[in-house]
Amino acid sequence: MPGRYTRLPSLNALRTFEAAARHLGFSAAAEELGITPSAVSHQIRTLEETLGSRLFLRLNPGMVLTEEGRLLLKGVEAGFLELVEATDRVKMRNARRVLTIFAPTPVATYWLLPRMPVFAGRFPNLEPHVVSFDAGEPSFEREQMDLAIVKRHVDRFRIHRHEAALMRDAVFPVCSPNLPTNERPLSEPRHLAGHVLIQEDQQTSPDIDWLEWLTRLGVDDGKSSRLFRVSHFAMCMQAAIDGHGVALGRSPLIDRELAAGRLVRPLGDAAIGASRAYVLRWPEAAETDEETMALRDFLLAEAAGAGAPID
Repeated sequence: MPGRYTRLPSLNALRTFEAAARHLGFSAAAEELGITPSAVSHQIRTLEETLGSRLFLRLNPGMVLTEEGRLLLKGVEAGFLELVEATDRVKMRNARRVLTIFAPTPVATYWLLPRMPVFAGRFPNLEPHVVSFDAGEPSFEREQMDLAIVKRHVDRFRIHRHEAALMRDAVFPVCSPNLPTNERPLSEPRHLAGHVLIQEDQQTSPDIDWLEWLTRLGVDDGKSSRLFRVSHFAMCMQAAIDGHGVALGRSPLIDRELAAGRLVRPLGDAAIGASRAYVLRWPEAAETDEETMALRDFLLAEAAGAGAPID
């Protein structure tokens, strides 16, 4: 049984006809299609023989479409437009959409990045793009982003529209498992005075420092402790892993390091809640965007119950 489209001329001939009709010239059509003018002439002549109608009137100079040519052009343009739109829709269904999320550098490095392969595995057509920042807050008006994680002081904590509370750090001492020794015990807060305390610069991460942590746990001699200062949280954690002293870790950011045994909590459960909590934010237009909401819901589920409570 013949196919329903067997009466159609070849699509290649129709494409050549459309270009020649649009330019009203074989040479311009040949240049656009990357073939010779004689090839264009041959395809048009074959198409005219197939249809039994002349499509162009040759003038001197130039050419014009016949009535049959104008009728064919109208149908060809409509058909090609439908094809273009259909193929674009198919490409969009199979294309990997990039979802960009901004986050403070420690959160991006220690919490977001390890979770993105899990998200990508669940949503293979979505490609997460993590961007870190160290100061201020990103703006949806300035940056091209889909979600943002920002820090907000717990004393002034309020959730606005298009936001959700994400998590709050629990802050506690961490060190290499090889650091505590019999000569310098490390099982009580007062023992910290005998160890180097690795201090992250507060200019890059305004939060709880060693003096505040020791004071809140009732250790009076925190000012006399030896400090080893570094500029960023990642450097702070690496120095602790390398055995250079005791650092203030943050859960859930370093939960993987603790689970892997690269870091330990020498003082057990002694911890205090960080002075700032993390908020997940999205633009208003994202409320109807299924892909952005999928990433939002994934991050909220991952953060559920993490760290210290948000009062």
